[in-house]
Amino acid sequence: MADLREKQYDLGGVTFGFGSPIEVKNGGWVPGSSPMRTADADNPTGDGVRMGKDYKAGTTWSFSLFTNAETEDDAWETLGDLAAQWDDEEVRLNSGAVVPLRYRVAGKNRVVYGRPRRWTATPANESMQGRIDIEADFALADPTIYDDVLKTQIVPIAPPLELDAGLMVPFIGPFISSAGASVRESSITVGGNTSTPVILTFIGPVRNASVRVGGWMAALPDPVLVDDPVTIDARPWVRSATKQNGGGVRVSPRVTRISKMWLPPGNHEVIFTGEDNTSTASVLVSWRDAYRTPR
Repeated sequence: MADLREKQYDLGGVTFGFGSPIEVKNGGWVPGSSPMRTADADNPTGDGVRMGKDYKAGTTWSFSLFTNAETEDDAWETLGDLAAQWDDEEVRLNSGAVVPLRYRVAGKNRVVYGRPRRWTATPANESMQGRIDIEADFALADPTIYDDVLKTQIVPIAPPLELDAGLMVPFIGPFISSAGASVRESSITVGGNTSTPVILTFIGPVRNASVRVGGWMAALPDPVLVDDPVTIDARPWVRSATKQNGGGVRVSPRVTRISKMWLPPGNHEVIFTGEDNTSTASVLVSWRDAYRTPR
C-alpha cells in the first residue's frame, strides 16, 4: 500500500497527484453529487405528493490530469501504469468487481470503492514538452467515504456452560441443557459521522453461531468448521455470506437482512453466542469508519 502525501491518490498501487509524474490540475477533483432515487407518488386525494423512500444513486468522480515529464516519449511512458489500472480487464470484465481508490486530503487518508471508467488522453503541442492532458472518471459503487484503516475486534467464545456442582439429587426432570452453549460480550467503538457496513467472520468449530449488535442479529444455522471460516459481508458491493473454501452459506431466516447490517457512530456491545466444547471459536468484527464528505 503506497504512502500518500497531501493531495495524492492511489489506484492499484499507482500514485498520482501532487508531486508525482502525473499531476491533478489545481490539486483537486470534481467529486460530483449523488442524485436521489425517490418513490414519491402523486397524492390521489388532494394536492401534493406522498413521499416515499429516498435512495442515493451512484456518483462519479472526475479528474483532470496531466503528465509532468521532460519529453513526449517520457510522457507516454509515464501514463502507462496508471492507464493500465484504469483499463484493468480483470475488473471491467468481472461483473460486480470494484477497486479501492485511496487519497489523502487535509491530513487524512480516505478510500472510496468503485470502478474506473472514462480515460481520455489528448495529445497537443504541449506534448512535445512532456505534457499530455487526460480526463478520467471513477464511478463509485457506494457514495459513502471510508477511512483508509480497517478496524477489527475479535470476540472469542466463552467457556462452555457447566451444570452447577451443588445440585441436590434426586431432582425432578425433565432437565434440559445445551452442551457447550456459551455467550460472550465485547464492545466496539465506531467512529466517523455516518453509519458503516460490518463484516463478520465466524471461526469454528461452532454450532448455532449468532452475533447481536446495534439492534440487529446475524445467525448461521449450519456448523462452522475449524478449517473453513464463514464470512458475512454487508458492504453494498458485496452483500454475501461465503465459506473460505468456496460456496455459499445459509443465513438463518427471520433475522436481519445482510443489507441492514450497518452500525452508526458510537459504542456498541457485541454479543456472540454459540456451541463449542473446545472454547476456541471466535467471531472477527471488521469495519471502516465512514463519512458523508470527502474529508
